[in-house]
Amino acid sequence: MRLLDIRSNGVTARVCTLVRIGTLFCLMQGVVVHAWNQADDFADMHREAGSLSIKASAGFESNIFEVNDRREPATGAWFQETTIEDTIPLGSGSSWSVTLEGAWKSFYGYSEADEYLAKPGLAWRVIDDDATTLTLNAHGARYRERIHSPFTRLTEHSEPGWSAGAGWDLERKLADKEQFTWEGGVDAQWFDSAPQDNFQFTSKAAFERQVGEALAWSVGTKWDFQRYRVRPPDVEVPGNPSDLSTLEGRLLAGCKWKLGAGWQFELEASRGGNFDLTNGYYNAGVVGVQALLRWDSGPWKLKLSAETEWVWSGKRDANINVPGHRLNAREYVFEAGVEFIVSEHFSVFLDGSAHLQRVNADESRDDATLNSFTDRTTRIGVACTF
Repeated sequence: MRLLDIRSNGVTARVCTLVRIGTLFCLMQGVVVHAWNQADDFADMHREAGSLSIKASAGFESNIFEVNDRREPATGAWFQETTIEDTIPLGSGSSWSVTLEGAWKSFYGYSEADEYLAKPGLAWRVIDDDATTLTLNAHGARYRERIHSPFTRLTEHSEPGWSAGAGWDLERKLADKEQFTWEGGVDAQWFDSAPQDNFQFTSKAAFERQVGEALAWSVGTKWDFQRYRVRPPDVEVPGNPSDLSTLEGRLLAGCKWKLGAGWQFELEASRGGNFDLTNGYYNAGVVGVQALLRWDSGPWKLKLSAETEWVWSGKRDANINVPGHRLNAREYVFEAGVEFIVSEHFSVFLDGSAHLQRVNADESRDDATLNSFTDRTTRIGVACTF
């Protein structure tokens, strides 16, 4: 839900120019052909050095600017997307490794929405024994991402910028069938020409217990603090402060259930709140549920998921000039995907998603503080893992 988060939610991945994506596709095709002919030798060589994953896909997105397509013409476009993840240990048996995350997404005819990410980093496995694994990491990044702002009704364009941060990842076995995990980090963003520079701190901790051979349950908590030094002029309440600090907190409970014959079901429920630490204007209660069904049998993999999140505001009105009618929003994400494993290192995939947001505002008026939209995406691509 983008009621408080100015940055893109979830994935900041994507492409700068069609020339770059075309070049990457050519390079990837060369890698695929070479690896297909010498897959075993290439894979054995890279396993000694680290791990490499490449995904390249093409598809169509129906509403790239997330406007209310029932009242405004939606902009749909074809796109190309490539993601790369690589880990290279610094020497045989070393606890240090270099990491690289790259992603590009380019829309045909709408370069203002193109996105990219180049994120090198360094990881240090501080503890690695039978009971505990602790990894520390640091990274820098150059990116271009679409800015999702709660102060405007739609996303207009992408903005380039820089980021740097550090984090941790802890796994601790408490007993034979019990495990504690804790991950988090800090990250700072600086945009070249947009005012949404921000600092973020995240933390997620969970306790998991295995019950028998088929069932596992977990409980945990997640926190996300963000500080925006400057925010755009607030058209809703001009008297609001010029900066913004937010805190999102969630209590989590979930389960994983192996159903047999390659099927697995996962369920997670969350309850919490979004807190505006500046003046309380964006305070909101949140409840969410996510269900995931997987099937893995032979060369075929299937994934079906559904997620919903409901947000109700304490002070923010649905329409600026209708005081007392508080904003409520519902967000739904549905995903389906199938993957066919061609060989040990290559697969092809087809997936699709539908992202819906519904609000209780009167959107026939010009003073709605948030808009509804429906965005559908379909992709087909190839994945290479070494």
